[in-house]
Amino acid sequence: KTITHTDDGVPIVNASMAQIRKGLSGKAATQLVRIPQVAERSKFYVEAAEIIGERESHALPYHGGRMWKVEVKVSDDKGAYGDNCKGKGRRSNNNDDDDED
Repeated sequence: KTITHTDDGVPIVNASMAQIRKGLSGKAATQLVRIPQVAERSKFYVEAAEIIGERESHALPYHGGRMWKVEVKVSDDKGAYGDNCKGKGRRSNNNDDDDED
């Protein structure tokens, strides 16, 4: 079953990545959004994981003069996945060829 509102009555609407990046305005700006496509959610998860990992690594104290590396993995129960791991271990559900391997 698809949930259309939060317990507080805030609407949850479908949106594409293009709509989100463009910015929601007016009434839509106060709604939560759902990204139905797994590949599109995965792209967002990769971006979120990279930002979270960077902020978390800066929040930790230096270790022997070196910065910490924080590995972040984001997923949902519908199969979308993204992480901030560079190299062979990196995977996501998007079909782009621009990931570093």
